Amino acid sequence: MISLEWLTVRSGGFQLKQVSFDIPEGGYGVLMGKTGSGKTTILEAIAGLRDIDEGTIRLAGADVPRLAPGERGIGYVPQDRALFQTMTVRQNLAFAPSLQGW
Repeated sequence: MISLEWLTVRSGGFQLKQVSFDIPEGGYGVLMGKTGSGKTTILEAIAGLRDIDEGTIRLAGADVPRLAPGERGIGYVPQDRALFQTMTVRQNLAFAPSLQGW
């Protein structure tokens, strides 16, 4: 489960205020919006790559804002310039787990 409650986070001069949503265990979530609307900022906050100003992020019921990114058990793959252009989507997604022997 991923749960955001009243999340406020800044990115330069941009700010998201009081974002809340729940994605239940086994469920899917989709972030949609125009370029610059905060989708990446939300993902970075969940993964621990961006500090939050207010609110709560819960992963599997655990409050995680004070945990380091590596302690959260979340993977994040940015969409620009971080993908191998010679690989399919499946191969790109499988790359990091394959390095871990999964």
